[in-house]
Amino acid sequence: MLPDDESYDAKEAAKALARKEAAENDYGAAPGSGEFGDNEVEEGGGEGKNRRFRAAATMPEGALHVQLLFASSGKPKAAYPRALVKCGRGNALKLTQTYCTLPGSDAAAGASSISKSSSTSGSTSFTDGFTRVVCGEGSRVAHEYVQDTAAAAKGPAFYDAVSVACAKSADHSIVAFGLGGASSRVNYECVIGGENARTSLACVLLSDGRQSMDLHSSITHAAPNSQSFQEHRNLVADRSECIFKGRIRVDQVAQGTNSNQLCKSLLLSDNARVTVMPSMEIVADQVGCFQGVEGVQRCKSSG
Repeated sequence: MLPDDESYDAKEAAKALARKEAAENDYGAAPGSGEFGDNEVEEGGGEGKNRRFRAAATMPEGALHVQLLFASSGKPKAAYPRALVKCGRGNALKLTQTYCTLPGSDAAAGASSISKSSSTSGSTSFTDGFTRVVCGEGSRVAHEYVQDTAAAAKGPAFYDAVSVACAKSADHSIVAFGLGGASSRVNYECVIGGENARTSLACVLLSDGRQSMDLHSSITHAAPNSQSFQEHRNLVADRSECIFKGRIRVDQVAQGTNSNQLCKSLLLSDNARVTVMPSMEIVADQVGCFQGVEGVQRCKSSG
């Protein structure tokens, strides 16, 4: 039950729950040896056992660390950031990608009042980004993604696309957090074009006030014995909305594919809303695929 007092901060509570979820799922821990691949652990027993997926790849000591920081002043404008990242054959890379609004800007100042009213002042701006990640044969890429732009009621609007290509035996893992933006959408696309390649996506969206946050994912298995793992969490407060649309496609050639997708949502108010649209397109016949959706609503105590 949630406390029924004015000091309750839905956003801070959501962040605390997200940290708890991340700790429970042990993102970044060493791989296990689950039935569905090296990054799965199982709890309980029998048919009712729970599956949890570790998202981050284990990186070797001395791996190259690249940080991409896109910072906005919050002034009315349109920005089109672009990035191309290539990880060569057999190499390892840690990639940290962050979008933020500089402290003290008009948009940052207006963000704190978005949960009170939809008429707060704030600059109107638009971000339309694109990132391409190419993983060479046998390479490993651990990708951290944070979207924390200001959430002023009149802007900014945020749109970004991340496109990933995995060659033979490549491993790409991404851990993503969506926090800011009055209206935001991130498209994640991965094409597994090499045998024995693997990708994983772990994402948390935290929304409050009147924010609208959207994540679309599309993973295509175009090679045999490939693996993909997705775990998505929505924590939604006030009158905000989170949308998740996840698509998995398994081509005829991709025999032996192992794919899992799980979406869990927590609604922290009666007016919060979540829309979930999972889908699978399976042409191959020798595959193991799992898909799950779960939603929970918490209400304030009445006394």
